Amino acid sequence: MTARPALFPASDIQSYICDLLDAPDCGLTHHTLFNITVAIRITPCVDLRRLERAFHRLQQRHDVLRTRFRRDTDGWKVQILDKPRAKMCLHKLHEMSDHDQIQALLPLTQERYNLTSAPLLRLDLLRFGAAGDIALFQISHTISDGYGAIVAYEDLSKLLWNLPILHKPMSFRDYSALNHSQNKSQPQQRRAYWENLLLPVAETPNFGRKAKGLPEIPDTESSRTGAGYTLKLGAETSNNLLAEVQNSATTVFARLSAAFQQTMQQYCDAEDLYFFSLIGRHDARLANFAGMHVSHLTNRCSREFGRTMSAQTRAMHKQIQSNIAHAPYRGIGPNGDLLRKIRDRGGNARQFRIHMTQSEARKAAGNGRRAAGNKPDNLIFGRYRFQELQLPSQAALLNELTILDKRTPDGIELTFVRDTGALGEQEVADLAALYLENLQRTD
Repeated sequence: MTARPALFPASDIQSYICDLLDAPDCGLTHHTLFNITVAIRITPCVDLRRLERAFHRLQQRHDVLRTRFRRDTDGWKVQILDKPRAKMCLHKLHEMSDHDQIQALLPLTQERYNLTSAPLLRLDLLRFGAAGDIALFQISHTISDGYGAIVAYEDLSKLLWNLPILHKPMSFRDYSALNHSQNKSQPQQRRAYWENLLLPVAETPNFGRKAKGLPEIPDTESSRTGAGYTLKLGAETSNNLLAEVQNSATTVFARLSAAFQQTMQQYCDAEDLYFFSLIGRHDARLANFAGMHVSHLTNRCSREFGRTMSAQTRAMHKQIQSNIAHAPYRGIGPNGDLLRKIRDRGGNARQFRIHMTQSEARKAAGNGRRAAGNKPDNLIFGRYRFQELQLPSQAALLNELTILDKRTPDGIELTFVRDTGALGEQEVADLAALYLENLQRTD
């Protein structure tokens, strides 16, 4: 008699994404948004059998990569299958330009996963003759997040080249137990903390859709079209910023948040506003978990924090630390009751997002990247060169404005991702210029 696969309750964020993707009116943009993609150019050509074997062993190592979902009467459940289901797909093409290679792989990134049948990841190898290969590694956001995908990709690389993997992966069974205990810990105290922080409701800033007299688009019902505007700080500005936050014992994230508050005060006279962020691996036990672990933080900025950049930064740093200590809390998660209360009273806690770059830090600290001469997007193992490719964004946007920061060898890059229905191209350029002025302020 065949044993049934192990069954566990899905986390709040997994249930939220599954509901979005399982909706009858869910379009391709949402499927693309919740698909994590890593594309690597490999020269010369990689050994097919070694790559297939490494991909199989990766799924054996991380049980979260062998999961699928089932909807029960009491919500979504996660099933862990005994054996790997994902197979590598080979695409034999011909030599072409770098641009044409990217165009050839883009259709493969528009994956619609069937949530109730494994696999929820895939590996495609595009062979371009003497020009080398491109390995396209994809995972559904229902089973992994950005940080978890990097953990999986790092292990795949080590398995491919027979490098030692010193850490032990966290099983989904252990993760489920940890997640359950965290959600059950001191719920009344956590609720009191978040209500004290977020209520009374901050008025929605006269910005974007509100300023244009347009209706807000709920992120659970339809998607927005996103467009990015990149601001490169440069080496000198980046180094000065990093030195300032180190000297003040704060963080880049706190400084980015404080600069945003100052900018919105000047741009649309917002005295008090919300923005949200996602945190994943603040618990050391999750450092080598390849799965999905995201907690929502709703942060509140106020002119009462002080008028100087240093005062705002210290206040935001203190609040963020306290918010993390009181996470996770379901009331501020997707469709949480506290967020609904804010929405019902005319507020909008999901209008803005500032991204915390834990996955970028994991990338920069990868074992291969510590080798002399290796850059984060260009690695060398023996005679092989690995170059990470930047793919055009095809994702939808769930907020009016998102600020993403990325660390590069040339300094910090900030990308302002706008809802094209809320902000025009020149508007976001003006906003970014004002933001940079505030970010560089030394009081």
